[in-house]
Amino acid sequence: MWPDPADTVEMEESEVREAELRKEYWAMMIEEGSKVERFTNTRESARKIVDRIITAESKRQWSKLQQELVDQGKDLPATEAEKELHAAYEDMVARQNFLMQQLRAEMEKAAADPVTITALQQQLRDELVKFKNARKEMRKLESSGKKGWRHILRKLFH
Repeated sequence: MWPDPADTVEMEESEVREAELRKEYWAMMIEEGSKVERFTNTRESARKIVDRIITAESKRQWSKLQQELVDQGKDLPATEAEKELHAAYEDMVARQNFLMQQLRAEMEKAAADPVTITALQQQLRDELVKFKNARKEMRKLESSGKKGWRHILRKLFH
C-alpha cells in the first residue's frame, strides 16, 4: 500500500522500501514474469490492478486459442476454449436447476417467506439471462466454423 503522494517523506521511504523488496525478496519472481503494482488504497487503484490481470489473462487465452486453431489446425470443438465454454455452460445449467429446486421448495412451504422467494426468483432470472447469452455465444462460435475463426484470429494477431 502506498501513502498519499502529497506526503513526500513517506513517499520517498516507500520508494526505497519498494526498491529493496524488488532487489532482495521479489527479484526471482520478477525475473520469472511477475509484475509489481502499487496499490494506493483507492477503488481506482484496485480497478487498475484487476484490469491489468484480466487483460494479461485475456491475451494468454487468445494466444492459446490462436495457436490451437491456426497453428495446430484444430477445429473449434477440439480446442481447450470450447471445452471450457461447455463446462461453464453445464455449470450454469446445474446452477439453474438447483435454484429452481430451491424456489419450488420455498414456494411449497406453507409459510413461505416472500422475501426469500423474491430473492430466489431474481437469482433465477439473472441465471436465465446468463444462460441465454451463453447459449447465443455458443451458437455463434459453432456456426463460425474453423475457417471463420482462422480469418478472425489472423486479422487480430497478424
